[in-house]
Amino acid sequence: TNPGGGPAPCVGSGEYLGTTGPAGAAQIRFDVTSIAPDASVDLRYDVKLVEAIAGTSIVNAAAATATSLPDPEDNEGERTSTSIDGSSDPYAGYADAAGTSLELDDPTSTKSVDPSNATIGEDVQYTVSITIPPGLFVPDATVLDTLPDGLDFVSFDGVTCASGCSTSTPSGAGTDLSGGALALPAAPSENPDGTTDLAWWFGDIDGGAAETDARVFEITYTARIDDTFSDASPVRDASPNPTNSAALYWNEGSGADGTEDDSSPPAAPADPSSFTNSTTPATAPVDPREPVITLDKSETTAPADNGTTPADEGDIAPGTTGLTY
Repeated sequence: TNPGGGPAPCVGSGEYLGTTGPAGAAQIRFDVTSIAPDASVDLRYDVKLVEAIAGTSIVNAAAATATSLPDPEDNEGERTSTSIDGSSDPYAGYADAAGTSLELDDPTSTKSVDPSNATIGEDVQYTVSITIPPGLFVPDATVLDTLPDGLDFVSFDGVTCASGCSTSTPSGAGTDLSGGALALPAAPSENPDGTTDLAWWFGDIDGGAAETDARVFEITYTARIDDTFSDASPVRDASPNPTNSAALYWNEGSGADGTEDDSSPPAAPADPSSFTNSTTPATAPVDPREPVITLDKSETTAPADNGTTPADEGDIAPGTTGLTY
């Protein structure tokens, strides 16, 4: 029984029975004429992951039934899958079951900032990259980013499907999604500790049945290096450097309330604890630089008469000026 559903090419006498299993699972039947004592047979078939919820696993179950004598004989003492039910005799019922669990790849997130060394008052641009393996359904997909104290939010710059997207999910690679139905940013939320919560709402990202490659979404926004932290201490003395983190959050169910009608983006960034799953947070530190200018001045007096007498009026006195930034 394959819970993923959908037809599967079968090897040998395998037959696809359709979605006739429990909860609509696809079923495949193999008829094996006989198995010699101490022998085994491998029954193989191929399936394609069409859509599965990220962060979960798929359990594939199989059951075998047999008889001890070839059909159509019905001799007394013949063992079948239902003979002597409840007996402790291991040879009473010719049946067994087994299963295996397929662990799915999770989405991943990465973060970068440009430039990573910035002067006080300078703008920097952050890029958050979210990678979703093909075939994964990501309900309530939301990117949450915490801008650290010492940086001021400037602007949402855009969301792009950098690679792996077809024209249907949600649009062609390189298309800006920030004004469409996906990746709508919530209004920034400033906190008392000087941090700022940012969020992008993707809604329910489907499994991408038409996708064969991972989908990569890139989010960009701009922030500015402040001169002081919320406690009025200078940013230039920061240790460690201000570092922000971002992650993709989603729910294992079809929605936070178990439905698929989460069609409206939240007005403010959601609480991370309201989600069941997330990627490992990605971080990007920025090193704030405070410009310091020093000016040095020196003078060299050239002796007259080849150094035999002190300099007199009219002699040349070279000077040196040094400016360091």
